[in-house]
Amino acid sequence: MMKRILCLLLALATVFTLCACGGDNNKNKDKTEHPEVGARTLIAAAQQESGEKSAARLVGMEDTDFGAMVKSYLGVDPAELYDGAMALSEDTAANEIIVLVPKDADSMKKLISALEQHRDGRIQSDANYFPENVELLNNARIYDKGGYAVMVVDKNAESLCDSIDSLMSRAKDAETLATAYDEAEKNPVVSYDYTKPVPENEAVDADWFSDAMFIGDSRMKSVMDFATMNGWFSYGADLSAVSLTVNKIYTATINYNGVDMTIADAIRSGGSFSKCYIMLGVNELGWSSISAFIDGYSALIDLVREAHPEAQIYVIGIMPLGDKALSSGSWLTNDNVKLFNSRILEMCAQKQVYYIDDFDLLAPDGKLAPDAAVDGIHVQPEYSKMLVGYLLTHTVSES
Repeated sequence: MMKRILCLLLALATVFTLCACGGDNNKNKDKTEHPEVGARTLIAAAQQESGEKSAARLVGMEDTDFGAMVKSYLGVDPAELYDGAMALSEDTAANEIIVLVPKDADSMKKLISALEQHRDGRIQSDANYFPENVELLNNARIYDKGGYAVMVVDKNAESLCDSIDSLMSRAKDAETLATAYDEAEKNPVVSYDYTKPVPENEAVDADWFSDAMFIGDSRMKSVMDFATMNGWFSYGADLSAVSLTVNKIYTATINYNGVDMTIADAIRSGGSFSKCYIMLGVNELGWSSISAFIDGYSALIDLVREAHPEAQIYVIGIMPLGDKALSSGSWLTNDNVKLFNSRILEMCAQKQVYYIDDFDLLAPDGKLAPDAAVDGIHVQPEYSKMLVGYLLTHTVSES
């Protein structure tokens, strides 16, 4: 009898053990498995592998301000995330890469919806101020894969997405590439001091301008017209226009190659240019916000760089004013010109484009001479030719 009882007890113990094991298996089955590659590592590695680094400001869960950024920028509660990272543009460009990992699989749809709402909100807001961003945002890639919610806004979004998708399962490669990305960010290779104006160099021939694009207001237009009339040089494209300002690039029209189009469309319309010269600002001297002027100027530089990535970009400072202009408006002062030019130089340093300081050339006594400009603004042929010669002695060799 005792033997039978012992056998029964052993059998019951085996059943309980099996049930317990079965319960653990179900518990493990319900547990969310998170990706092996961290979100920040994934973004850094993808940018390093693809060579696309237009979204340069990279923040992740380990950064103290990440939670606040996620909440304010995306409307996502950071408590719902297991991991996440964002690479954002440091200027007004739309470029960004966002990778989020939900704490549980049920939250994935919510994250995708938040990314879509974020994209739609940016389209609506940028349409008024930075319409060049809208096309990028309309073509944004938003998807979920491998436990990640992904959003990529970039002209080469496909290349970035291919790298992201591939690196999801290549943890070792991702770590190596992310380390290389971080090292490059800590030790950027800068071979030119963009914080200073272009120094004087040996003069280049006038055919230097043969494949150059010129963008500017009526002061640039005068120089280009004099150059054409007097045969000083030939050029690739003249996209200058009377009364042009940085915010009229997308609305002001010119006749380019026989077709009426906006200056922005002319910039995008193709052609091969190795240089681009820009001179704007005199019409914006009365603006209440210099920052708005700089933001618009920065956006124009981004537009040129996107359309012609191999072109050198030269930004010419605002030319000084003469007596007639100085007496016509409280904002038309050479102190104001110098203030705007100082901000333009700061912008050039940030955007890593070349700044040409022409103020002392044209105004050695602090203002334009009476014979330099009848109206105190638009310089006469002699001074225009002086500026052209100055440009030819202030170039940068990138060889």
